Amino acid sequence: MNGITAAFTATALYYLGFAVFKLAADRMAVLRGNRILHMIWTILGNWVFLIGL
Repeated sequence: MNGITAAFTATALYYLGFAVFKLAADRMAVLRGNRILHMIWTILGNWVFLIGL
């Protein structure tokens, strides 16, 4: 029974994290790969994105 509970909990946490990640990504400015420092600064400055990640 504990294995089934763990599997459902892991799946629920995965989908919750994905939803938060998607919400944060939609609110962020467009990121470009040629501006690496700007991209890193933007990602590290968005706490909702980091929680979802």
